[in-house]
Amino acid sequence: MFSTGPCQPEGLWVTFHCNNQSAVLSWTPSHNAVDYYGCAQADSGEMLYCHSTDPTCTIPNLDCGTLYSFTVQASDGTCNSSLSDPVERGAAPCPPDAIDVWPMVMYMEVQTLQFTWTEISCADAEYLLRLSGNLLGDSQAQFEVSSYWTERTEFEIPLPCGSSYSATVESRNVAGVSNRSVPLTDTTAPCKPSMVTYSSNSSIARISWNSSVFATMYNVYKHNVSPSSRLCTTSGLSCYLQLDVMSVDLLVTASNAVGESEGSNVINVVIHHVRKRDVSETGDLSAPEVNVTLVTPTTIMANWTRVGNYTSFKLLLTQPQSSSASPLELTVLDYSIILPGLDPNCFYCITVSGKNGDDVGLESDPVCLETEESN
Repeated sequence: MFSTGPCQPEGLWVTFHCNNQSAVLSWTPSHNAVDYYGCAQADSGEMLYCHSTDPTCTIPNLDCGTLYSFTVQASDGTCNSSLSDPVERGAAPCPPDAIDVWPMVMYMEVQTLQFTWTEISCADAEYLLRLSGNLLGDSQAQFEVSSYWTERTEFEIPLPCGSSYSATVESRNVAGVSNRSVPLTDTTAPCKPSMVTYSSNSSIARISWNSSVFATMYNVYKHNVSPSSRLCTTSGLSCYLQLDVMSVDLLVTASNAVGESEGSNVINVVIHHVRKRDVSETGDLSAPEVNVTLVTPTTIMANWTRVGNYTSFKLLLTQPQSSSASPLELTVLDYSIILPGLDPNCFYCITVSGKNGDDVGLESDPVCLETEESN
């Protein structure tokens, strides 16, 4: 009885795995075939093979950067088919495993970011860095920027302050271009705060500002941006300061984990002129006049004037330069109090208001001082 051998396999498909430099071949099964033989032939003539009884097999140990011609042949155990139509594929490299970023100091509202990545184990590789993101948290203000193809494993790209971005790197050689790496997502340092306002009364000054996109902390400095001249650090939008600092000397910055903005100057000054009250004033429309004295490095004595017909007073002790300290509220049945055991080197403010049951009168202007280091 006469029989023919199997037909040549059709629909050859090649999937390359750069992580282990192997290629998975798959194809449409041939009638009467019991064995299949796959082949990868390089331009140099070197051949690599795989064998399978199923319509798929894997060829290992390919050389990264080499172009291959892939074919498959079917066999019925006696006769072999002709070779399939060849598929040309290259052993393209993998993308780098990891990307790191080194942010530089903000200058003229621009932060230069130095990106670095791991070198791949493939000869004659080049790399391309891509960034895409938004400006100032605005999804409508999008950007895309990239490097040129380079053999180096680092590249610097400047971005405006307050930018968010996603960075990827891909690699290539003569065999092809890799997929993009796992993205690195981050932001630049925030832009400097706007609308910085200085306001003061007879005993305390307050500096405030508008929020900056991506800022997690704000710093107030005297004269220049340096750790030695920092007066206040807060996650809020204002700080209280002593009156010995001039508004023209102040700078406010915004910061996050990747850097700090340049400093903003005070652009608005508000001075509250407080009318001196006569001690003889009585009536519920007046507020106490408060005096505070540091009697020991960590003990404050406060006293105030009699106002109205109040039988007690509400005293509020705050730490305006601390974002974590909770205010302390006390009810006092006299016109003075001693507050011992305070934290050393801390800025405290005291306000007092008259109180009759649930009826609370006008609050005094805050009076502030700084404790000292305990001996």
